[in-house]
Amino acid sequence: MRIKKTDFIKSAVVINDYPETTEIEFAFIGRSNVGKSSLINSLTNRRNLARTSKTPGRTQLINFFDVNEDFYFVDLPGYGFAKVPEAVKKNWGKIIADYLNSDREKIVFLLLDIRRVPSAEDIEMLKWLEHYSINYYIIFTNKFIVKYKSMGTWQNIGAGLILGVLNFANIALYVKAHMLLKDSPAVVFAGMNVLVVMLGVLSGLFIFKERVKPIVALGLALGLSSVLCLAYAM
Repeated sequence: MRIKKTDFIKSAVVINDYPETTEIEFAFIGRSNVGKSSLINSLTNRRNLARTSKTPGRTQLINFFDVNEDFYFVDLPGYGFAKVPEAVKKNWGKIIADYLNSDREKIVFLLLDIRRVPSAEDIEMLKWLEHYSINYYIIFTNKFIVKYKSMGTWQNIGAGLILGVLNFANIALYVKAHMLLKDSPAVVFAGMNVLVVMLGVLSGLFIFKERVKPIVALGLALGLSSVLCLAYAM
């Protein structure tokens, strides 16, 4: 479908202020400054439709945008590290919860930064969406600008793409592990971190022909043992 027309309708805080609709709407949610507003601008080909800022926490209300006079895009407040008072953060949480709990027909897109391991707030949001059986999809974002002259050789580009795919797989596995082992988050967190370190050491050993020092081997063994002990204790 081609988006031909998009207009900002209104901002809202409480359910009674939401614009009336009988159609499905698409809501975008994620941590502060993950790129929700930028994604909406890109999808609609409107540079300043949804306000963007380098300062986390710019979106503080629920913003509704009419698309083709057919359905709404909904830009929800970000959560996480926004530099605002704690009372304001709690109010944002209520605003988000009220919208997601509303009986409006919706599909939610959860945005995660592919450059970072999902935060505790990201995992909580995933659990929340699962618990209330809300239809959702995950979008991995990475805001970057590439200048042609600084792109480097094809080898560098290829290596960057491979690293990007591996990082994507790592984050996807991390999220999946949290969903499968939702009652053992400590095991997942510790296990994934030890696994990343082990893969790094193995890569150095087999690809770059590095020698593994005894102290490194001992550290890996202790780390793996601690994860197994933690899993057994849980």
